[in-house]
Amino acid sequence: MIDLYNKADLDNNGTIEFSEFVAAAMAQEEMLSIKKLQDAFGAFDTDKNGSIDKEELMRVFEFSDDYNVKEIEEMIKEVDENGDGQIQFNEFKNMMMGESLTKVVKKK
Repeated sequence: MIDLYNKADLDNNGTIEFSEFVAAAMAQEEMLSIKKLQDAFGAFDTDKNGSIDKEELMRVFEFSDDYNVKEIEEMIKEVDENGDGQIQFNEFKNMMMGESLTKVVKKK
């Protein structure tokens, strides 16, 4: 508990001001969000190699008539920032927290 207090007291004056409280709460919320994103990413990354490839996405969508191989490749292309044909966690996070998700979803 003391460690948490010391982390929140950014200016080390022994008091947690409102702005420090808000900053600490936001940091905690962001950490929880990142954990949720990591869990979601892990559900897609079935071989646990740190990236999501076409085959993994095809397994996820195998029971859906809505997506074919070409559409899955397009989904990856929309998110794949480094052009390696796979989705790394940072690319997944950027998609989930940003504009890329809208682009991927609107394609359908």
